[in-house]
Order: sequence, then C-alpha cells, then structure tokens
Amino acid sequence: MTWHMQSGDRVLEGYEAEFYLKVLQTSFLTDWDIFVFEEERNDLKDFQLWANTGNNFFHRASFNQQIYLINFCLKALLKPDVPMPELDHILEAAAFYPFAYLSQMIDEEISQELHWAEIENEPEPDEYNYFYRQIAWDAFEKMILPDLLEYEEEEEEEYDQEDSVNLFYEQKYKSTDLSEWQFAVDCLADIILWDRDWFFVTDWPQLLDGMDPAYAEAMGITENYFTNRLPKVSDEEAIELLREIMEWELPET
Repeated sequence: MTWHMQSGDRVLEGYEAEFYLKVLQTSFLTDWDIFVFEEERNDLKDFQLWANTGNNFFHRASFNQQIYLINFCLKALLKPDVPMPELDHILEAAAFYPFAYLSQMIDEEISQELHWAEIENEPEPDEYNYFYRQIAWDAFEKMILPDLLEYEEEEEEEYDQEDSVNLFYEQKYKSTDLSEWQFAVDCLADIILWDRDWFFVTDWPQLLDGMDPAYAEAMGITENYFTNRLPKVSDEEAIELLREIMEWELPET
C-alpha cells in the first residue's frame, strides 16, 4: 500500500520506517513478552493500548479491532505493493497511535525525573531515564531539525532578528520541556498526517451519523470519512495480527 502524505503518496522508508516500527513494537513489548512467556494463551484480555489518540470512537473499540486497524496502517505505511486505502478518521487515529504512545511515555518519563529531583534521589541510568526522549530526539534531529533550523535562520534574516538559542536544541534528549517535546512529536507525526481531523469525533460524535457534503468538501475529506463501521475480529485473528507486528522486520538496506 501507500499512504497519502504531505510529501506525496508513498511509503515510509529508511530511518522513517525504522522509527515508526520501533515505537509501535515498543508499545506492545511488555505485554507481548508476558504473552509469549505464558505459552501464548489464546487470550488477549490483558492487552490494551497505552495511549489515547484523541479519537474516542477508536479508543472505545475492542483491542481486537484496534490491533486490526493498527496492523492495516502499518502495512499501508511500509508495504508499497497494495493500492492506497481511502483514509477515514479511524485509520488516521490508528496510524497516529505510535506518536500518541511516544508522547505519553515522554510525559511520564519527565514526571518521574522531576520527582526524583524533588526528593533529591539518584535518577536511573540514562538508558532508562531518557529511553523515550532519546528515541524521539534521534528522530527529530535526523528528520525535522535540519529543515527547521534552515527555516528559523531565514526568518531571522528576513526580520533582522538577533540569533537566538533554543534551549531545547542544546539540551537535546535531556530536556524536560513538555511543550517542546509535544512540538517535536507533532512534527514527526506530520510526516504521515496532514492534520488532526480525527479529533473532531470526540467533541462532535454526531459526525458519525453522516455529514453535509459541502462541509466535507470544505474540510478536504470525503463524506464517508467519519465512518461508524468497525471490523469484526476474533481473538485468533487479533493474535496473528499482533504477532505480525511484533515479528515485522524491515528489509536490509
């Protein structure tokens, strides 16, 4: 498949694909390890998504349905041999899940670090204390920062501003500025997403009943974008879909 991105209809490649897959697999890693250790019972009752994408319809779906949609998006984002799907709010929420997870884990990581500092306790080693921020910073530095620095330099020249120093760029993965991390993760999500239309369902669930064609056109979406249909997925199917995600390996380059 391919995905309709701001940079064109394409799949994620190289480091983009590595980053997306790593975050997605990490989000299920603990539960999956327990599942495998317990000889893979055909029971997914202990599985759940660890972050809210901002779309209540997707959030309230069963785990089986969620994993079906996440698996579908992964294929659309990484495999170029199937036609591009028509995007709707559920698929975009599913595609956004790794970014929602990364953002939440960074939030928790920073909260824990600040708590340690407050009680004057020794923090954990860097590999644990900055695990999620390191993932996000590496991706931000490689895929976003070069163009961002060029843009900021042009802005300073155009408006004759003095060179400014962004503390976030200096502190890198050790930054505790939540707003900067939110910006960084949003920039990474913007690689595959144009906007956040899927958020609207949370505040206006009536959109699931259908929408005016003129309003849909004005938003740049189809009349069927706010679908209320979810797939039927058995436990056995969900296990195999999750296994496919966890055992996914990118081709060597």
